Amino acid sequence: MMLKVILTLFTVTTAQAAWSETVASLLKKHEPEATFTTTSPVVPFTGYNLYYAVDTVKKHVTFAVEADTTGWIGFGIAEAAGMKGADIMIGHVDANGKTVVGDYHSVKASGMPNKDGCQDWSAHFGEEQNGKTLLVFSRAFVTGDSNDHEIISDSIKRVSFLCAHGANDDDGENGYSMHPAGKNVLQVLNLINGNSVTRATWTSQKINDPAIKHVDLRAAGSTDTGAVGKAAGGKMGPSIGGYPMPTTRTTYMEFCYPLSVNPSWDNNNFRTNNYMVAFEGVHGGTTTKSHIHHTVLYAYTGDDCSGTQEIIWVGGVTFFEDLPNDIGIAFSRYKSFMVQTHYDNPANTAGLKDDSGVRIFFSTVKPKHEAGTFQLGDGTLQLAGENGGTLTKIPVGRSFFTFSCPASGFSNNFPNGLDEINIFASILHMHQAGDMMYTSVIKAGGTTEKRVNAVQYFSFAHQNPTMNHVFKIQRGDSLKTRCYFNNPGTPNLVFGKGSEQEMCIDFLYYYPYNANIKGHCTFGSGGHFGGTYDGTTKITEASDNGFRAFGINVGTSDDPSCLGGATLEWTKPVPKTPGTAPSPTKNSNGDDGMSNESNTIKAASFSITMVVAIFTVLSTYIYSFE
Repeated sequence: MMLKVILTLFTVTTAQAAWSETVASLLKKHEPEATFTTTSPVVPFTGYNLYYAVDTVKKHVTFAVEADTTGWIGFGIAEAAGMKGADIMIGHVDANGKTVVGDYHSVKASGMPNKDGCQDWSAHFGEEQNGKTLLVFSRAFVTGDSNDHEIISDSIKRVSFLCAHGANDDDGENGYSMHPAGKNVLQVLNLINGNSVTRATWTSQKINDPAIKHVDLRAAGSTDTGAVGKAAGGKMGPSIGGYPMPTTRTTYMEFCYPLSVNPSWDNNNFRTNNYMVAFEGVHGGTTTKSHIHHTVLYAYTGDDCSGTQEIIWVGGVTFFEDLPNDIGIAFSRYKSFMVQTHYDNPANTAGLKDDSGVRIFFSTVKPKHEAGTFQLGDGTLQLAGENGGTLTKIPVGRSFFTFSCPASGFSNNFPNGLDEINIFASILHMHQAGDMMYTSVIKAGGTTEKRVNAVQYFSFAHQNPTMNHVFKIQRGDSLKTRCYFNNPGTPNLVFGKGSEQEMCIDFLYYYPYNANIKGHCTFGSGGHFGGTYDGTTKITEASDNGFRAFGINVGTSDDPSCLGGATLEWTKPVPKTPGTAPSPTKNSNGDDGMSNESNTIKAASFSITMVVAIFTVLSTYIYSFE
């Protein structure tokens, strides 16, 4: 028993990494006026602990990563949600104890990223102990480098960080290898409050909050907390056991959930007193999540999916989103919901049944602002040949399509007393041939145009909302939406609902809500208003990068836009040794007057030595009885 205790003690003593400075003190040292500092680690995967301190006033953030490796540590800012288009830091501690960090960017979905010519991540600390590495590094929110992403903290979208580390001893700057399997994760994080968001914890927190209620709108109909579906307004009712997904590649199906078969919505004034504050996709049945390309939640002012239609949320089974804390959507505005599901069955698999849908979370707390939504681009699917439009082809090669929302058709028609609206979220949507996309605001008079949301490396596989600051549309402003496509050679690529076809739509959330602001600023008929389709431009020059700046070249350190000043290396200071210091003399207590820290180290060394000695003696003793 004594041997077991000693062995346990010895194992614990040698396995723990005791850094020469604590993570908390390091964050305090390098972000002394932080507006928020983590008190416990964010753990994207076992063996990768992330800490940080953020100063939202000075727009600066310091990160600390403790990882189970003696190789490299990677930390990236994703543009959408993947590695393509990501801004990445990679660092390590070399064999001589020197800490090195580098600023990189990726234009590919995998592989070694490219090193920036302008370096903006600074190294502050690094150590290796007992198979672990601790790195501390920092960056400004805005660097001015075209190969860096701005760190945005005021968007509906939480920041998507890429976290990874290499294998032990993989710390050669010119020879970083691929991370081991499972040692790379996308971590969604709210920088303002450190809320580490995983789907499971996010859902659990809401369901267990007594102030939050939820309703499920599922393809199979009612659940314990679900709404009853009904075939109405040309929409599907419930499919008991799940909706039989067709074997065709693309199917759009619409399911109606009206007040007429959900009278409980009016019990205890639930519909009157509640506000929609969050949404998530839900999945069930025998389909896989990949079969659900996306879902759109609509609401109607009339019962049985009739009356004025508004888009409430655009997502899918992997999506989960909160509205900002002071914004909500009143349930009382609507009497029915409709869920439109885009099924994608590329293998034409038969016999699958789906029970996916949307979960709406409600709160009784009246928000400061009520939200509304509207669409830009081809929201009415005119280019897909719907609503009286003409089916339109996308040229082979590179091209872009432009749509305008002039002031005469939108902002000049704001109701009296409303001179501006605030846009707090924007979801840029294309399909597989989508390459880039942006929306810009042109101020009254047309003298200033600013891109307010953009994605430079669109990914069909990662359609998370892109980051954008809250911006205003004021009376007299116009908007422009442009979609870039790269058609690899499909001669009959057209606009349409299918995954193999294309779309160009920007879904925007705004406040304050006003019923007189219609749900589209697109072109066509049927109550849609004001917008224009400005034509197609084919890009013939290979050197024409459109509006893309990220990753076009690595950049240079003497570029005027490069802030510079980053400290790429850090070496642990060596304690000064006085040249003529007298030899230590023993004091009245019989010690040599060394610091408590030195005595502690000596004591720890003595303890380990004694443990090893006792272990040796006991092992010999026990062996003699075998």
